[in-house]
Amino acid sequence: MAEFYDIQDFVKKVRKIDDLDQLQRTFDEASQILGFSHQVQISLVEISAPAPRILKLDARDDRISRQPPSQFAYCFSFGETTAHMDPAKIQRLYFIAAHFHHNIRRIKGLDPTPRLSPREKECLTYAARGLSDNDIADLLAISSTTVTGYMKNMRAKFKVRTRIQAVAIAVARGMIALP
Repeated sequence: MAEFYDIQDFVKKVRKIDDLDQLQRTFDEASQILGFSHQVQISLVEISAPAPRILKLDARDDRISRQPPSQFAYCFSFGETTAHMDPAKIQRLYFIAAHFHHNIRRIKGLDPTPRLSPREKECLTYAARGLSDNDIADLLAISSTTVTGYMKNMRAKFKVRTRIQAVAIAVARGMIALP
């Protein structure tokens, strides 16, 4: 449970930051709290480039902020085998990286906030708790196809590829709260 509070602290801290250097330091600290050293390289693969390129995730790199998050996939390089690494920690690092990327764009004024329906917010809140579309459907007494549709709409509204990215952005913008 301690890892959850580390992420929650990170989200609260970066929401108040308006300086890219301070954002970078906070991101580096959060990575270390999760147990990842400075040797972890978190990169973005720019999918829209003619030949995909890997960019180091750095708050000051303008190439990263130019494209919306949907144009990138996060890539982690640990410099060692990941066989002994806790998959849950890697997932939390992914969440922090997506949140970090969103805040780079926020500070630079590049992300307008989309409107979500109450049901979309409800589904996204349950997704933030780690529930699957089927679990959310059971809780809300609707079909899993409907939940999948809501999740697809939200990813489109946020211009992202994954539900983790959508959750990170919604939390960063105060649209939903972490459980």
